Amino acid sequence: MNKYFRHIPAGIFSALVVCAILYLTLAPQPLPETEDISFFGFDKVGHFFMFGGLCFAVTFDMSLARCRSGWPVQSGRSMLMWAVAGGAIVFGGVIELLQMWMALGRTAEWADFVVDILGALLFAYVSPFIVPYIIRCRVKSVKYIRITKLLTIC
Repeated sequence: MNKYFRHIPAGIFSALVVCAILYLTLAPQPLPETEDISFFGFDKVGHFFMFGGLCFAVTFDMSLARCRSGWPVQSGRSMLMWAVAGGAIVFGGVIELLQMWMALGRTAEWADFVVDILGALLFAYVSPFIVPYIIRCRVKSVKYIRITKLLTIC
């Protein structure tokens, strides 16, 4: 495992990203109005990377927990990535509903929700390929561990 992630609790990245998303999407004025970084579609780019980042953080935390438990981190596509994307999509839908129901000056938009879906799907697809190279979990295969236990018993 990468030495930088050895002492970080699994789940902390996901929790931080969820808190940041809740603040940025539900606070009345989370960022000051500036002309420097504002461009057409800036809001949509933010939604894309927020929910993509959520999928990446959840995949990272799950892989970190899996590595610490002694199981090899799986690289590639699995049913789990679709569950991560589905959770992020539901979370994005709930946020859009909260923006509609709460009287904080925020408005719900279908375009935001569509961009949330696109970001979640893309990052959920890409993250399982990238995360194992970041964590670098070195765990012996389960077959090797079982064979060595059998040999020590005999």
